Amino acid sequence: SMLTMHFDTATSVWNVTNNVPVDFGPVQGTGRNCSGTVTPWGTIITSEETLPSRDDNGDGYQDIGWMVEIDPVTASIVDHNNDGVKEKLWGMGRMSHENCVVNPWDKKTVYLGNDENPGYIFRFIADKAEDMSKGQLYVLKLDGPLDASTTGQWIGIPNSTPADCNNARTFAASVGATNFNQIEDVEISPLDSMIYFTSKASSRVYRFKDEGNRV
Repeated sequence: SMLTMHFDTATSVWNVTNNVPVDFGPVQGTGRNCSGTVTPWGTIITSEETLPSRDDNGDGYQDIGWMVEIDPVTASIVDHNNDGVKEKLWGMGRMSHENCVVNPWDKKTVYLGNDENPGYIFRFIADKAEDMSKGQLYVLKLDGPLDASTTGQWIGIPNSTPADCNNARTFAASVGATNFNQIEDVEISPLDSMIYFTSKASSRVYRFKDEGNRV
């Protein structure tokens, strides 16, 4: 639901003054919504952190396991093509999504991770700023063993067809992406612009500087 909140200065209490439910029916519902993000252009992206196998509408995409962008003003899913068909953000790949974070400077680059084992760090670069419907997907591979390497590279993985998007984790494994084991959060620091993320299985916090093709 999209809630309108009002702070009562006399009682120091927040009150809900309006409550508008979001209809996820047009995209076959959502599942186990975890975190997400507020984009620099004011929309909300919610994450699905579960992977049931089903394709009820027969469009080739598995129904659950994606990111979904919401316009809080209309309390509805964003229609990126303005064709009347609402879609999930297929290009970011299907996985147990924890959250994502959008680079506020270019408004195209998104960092995300999957809360499972193996857990990979992905990067999505949209073709157009503020339009997350199409873009290139990458996964991070360190140059050596985890916790013994301080450099790595972004490896592109296919995301142009439903089969590609459904199997993002399989492609990540096939190129030897680094397993950080259950990514719990990814954020961009406003202080040093580095990307921080946590691995809840190892109880560690990692950070890296994105230098284009390498980190």
